[in-house]
Amino acid sequence: MRLFLRRNKVNMIAICEYRVREDRVSSIINKIMPNWEWCTNSVNNVRGRIWVIWNPDVINFTIVENSEQHIHGQVEMQGSKMKFTAVYGLHSITARIPLWTAIHQLSTNITDPWLIMGDFNSILTTEDRPIGSQVQSAETRDFQECITDCNLTELAAVGRIFTWINGYVFSRIDRALVNAEWILHMPIVQVLVMDPLFSDHSPLSITVEEQRDAKKRPFKFFNCLAQHPEFKNKINASWQIKGRGMQGVWQSLKKMRRELQQLNQREYMGVSKKVHKLRDELMDIQSHMRIIPIP
Repeated sequence: MRLFLRRNKVNMIAICEYRVREDRVSSIINKIMPNWEWCTNSVNNVRGRIWVIWNPDVINFTIVENSEQHIHGQVEMQGSKMKFTAVYGLHSITARIPLWTAIHQLSTNITDPWLIMGDFNSILTTEDRPIGSQVQSAETRDFQECITDCNLTELAAVGRIFTWINGYVFSRIDRALVNAEWILHMPIVQVLVMDPLFSDHSPLSITVEEQRDAKKRPFKFFNCLAQHPEFKNKINASWQIKGRGMQGVWQSLKKMRRELQQLNQREYMGVSKKVHKLRDELMDIQSHMRIIPIP
């Protein structure tokens, strides 16, 4: 664990379903990550199985609430704030209902960027378990409704496809969800699904960095673009991207922005400078007309 944290430059980690006696938690964490701070949901919940551990030199995490299936709090780093919820869903459809309820309640009051991440112990679509028992609609319904009702989006994943392997059964039950504020304000757009290493689950990794591109300007739409013969084709092509929910919308908008920026640069680059140059030439001509006598 210590080597994993060092190699991947981890400053905050959530560990789910740990198998450590409560009287040994403190000594183990202090041995692996000395001087780091931590919290657990097992203090008030006998069935709690989540640790959240962070480097106080880089991150300040304030726990707001917890239950046997989640820890929720506020993260402060690099001068910015975000909400973070670590999840470990229980193993039955009925037992997970309180988790969906908790996420619903949290979503009504959160206005900051929000990341929900962990082992939901629930698949979202039939593609999440292609081998094994047939996926029933009851298995996915509550999770899908929670994502839709709370206006959440799943971060695009890179790396391994499945996050949990048990014999010949491959499942995708670990994932990262974000709200609209995250998509608008945070630079990260994907989660890395890593090799399992010391667990039967694949760790999920997200790198969150402060936006440092001071020269980046907001996208501006110019009416002249709509008159260009390639405009409609560019728009139609941008909306051919397949994605789930708001993630698909966001990816399409991102592609459309890039296509229109390239079109603008190719066809209309330097128009403002040309206008200024022509205006200066016109003013120069007009100035000469005032001093040259007309016969």
